Amino acid sequence: MERMGRLEERMAKLEEQVVKLWEAVKTLQEQMVRLQERVVRLEERVARLEEQVVKLWEAVKTLQEQVKNLQEQVVKLWEAVKTLEERIVKLEERVVKLEERMDRFEDKLNALGARWGLVAEESVRASLYRVLREYLGVARVEKWEEYDREGRVFGRPALIEIDVVVRDDTHYLIEVKSSVDHYDVYLFNRKCEFYAERVKPPRLKKLVVTFYADERARKAARELGVEIVQG
Repeated sequence: MERMGRLEERMAKLEEQVVKLWEAVKTLQEQMVRLQERVVRLEERVARLEEQVVKLWEAVKTLQEQVKNLQEQVVKLWEAVKTLEERIVKLEERVVKLEERMDRFEDKLNALGARWGLVAEESVRASLYRVLREYLGVARVEKWEEYDREGRVFGRPALIEIDVVVRDDTHYLIEVKSSVDHYDVYLFNRKCEFYAERVKPPRLKKLVVTFYADERARKAARELGVEIVQG
């Protein structure tokens, strides 16, 4: 009987453990169900993500093709631009040459016109200033002005104007006229003397730029140390 009693106690304990185990199994089953549901949801999300990744790769592939096409177009455009730039450079060179030819032609016309008095003095002076700039290698010619109260130059008080280029220690005094005779040379020399008295430059050079100078003008220039630059 004692043994039976102990067996019954043990059976009761086992029954309690079995009940607890069933409860644990039930709890685990519920957790498994919930986990399965989560797994299903995750699988659905993974499937959606995979679809999005596929679409993104397709978009990336399309963009890569577009970029490649654009790069090819850019290369073609650069080649076209380079060709146009080369053509523009050639055109500019031709324009410069044409302008130089036109300038020389204009200078010749002005020279002929100046000799016979058929061209306006201002047009002639513009051409002569171009000759002067080429001769001196400068782009700018300054004008010096001072009032001659004693009338040293013209024999009466007057404003004296003279073109000047200063380079290093040399002052280039310049007279620009379409045509020059010996009286022009004498007058220019008096203006140079007036400038030398007022400014006292270290070195002085006298230039007459003209299209035409007769022999008497050239002789006077040699005597007075005036250089005639003929266009």
